[in-house]
Amino acid sequence: MLCSGGAPGIVVVMTARLHSRHAATPRARAAPAGVPAIPPGAVDTHVHVFDPLRFPFDPATPYQPQPHECGTAADLARVLDAQGVDRVVVVNPTSGYGLDVRCLAHALRTLGPRARGITRVPLGIDRRGLRALAARGVIGVRLDVLAQRRNLIGGMI
Repeated sequence: MLCSGGAPGIVVVMTARLHSRHAATPRARAAPAGVPAIPPGAVDTHVHVFDPLRFPFDPATPYQPQPHECGTAADLARVLDAQGVDRVVVVNPTSGYGLDVRCLAHALRTLGPRARGITRVPLGIDRRGLRALAARGVIGVRLDVLAQRRNLIGGMI
């Protein structure tokens, strides 16, 4: 339902705010007998949210996740709560959305202070664009060198 992994890339962290004063307070929890407890303050560091009913996939993306791979931000919150995970880093996926951050922004709003985001950005993004993303809870950018290889070779290298 909630996928992680994907094409190799580089993550550039813009600021270290995952454990800021605005972060969710860790919750105490009891694990079922025989199951190791997840420690308070645990962070899932890489998940994707695919919500094609609310945010249709970009038809230009090479892969569009199948229904069994999709889940809303509310679904993610239920999974995190069930597993006892206090914080999460939601990564805007290469598949489905390309550079569209609407689903990621919605997920960050829905999940509140327990979530931060990582997203792909256009190669020419300026400081103003980065500040706008930071205001939405994005703490880093993902440079997808495979998907953007033509642009890198033609422009930056």
